[in-house]
Amino acid sequence: MWKDASGTVIMKFMFTSDVFSKGVEDWLYMFNHCALKSMNEAVVEGMGCIVDQHAAPERHLSMETYSKEAMIHYNAPMVHEAESFLKDSLLWMSCLIRTLRRGGTLSLEIASML
Repeated sequence: MWKDASGTVIMKFMFTSDVFSKGVEDWLYMFNHCALKSMNEAVVEGMGCIVDQHAAPERHLSMETYSKEAMIHYNAPMVHEAESFLKDSLLWMSCLIRTLRRGGTLSLEIASML
């Protein structure tokens, strides 16, 4: 019955078939929680590789610095897909610099940009 079936097909059967789910509702609840809320091993391994790249000994970075770099690397858009993000970031920085040079407060400038 399960030969070559995907995990999704098996899980659907587990949660919709009375034959399988009757009497094991607590187990199904825990299984569902683990399946949906636990980190996937591939995701963890992928993030670990990114951290390793940024924590290379020859870079001489502190843990805080390479952690920040890895977070940006993992979550930011790819550079070739980030044109609007980069433009908005440059605009934001130029507004902050202008405000600071004029001796103004940042709260009014920031509020007007939101």
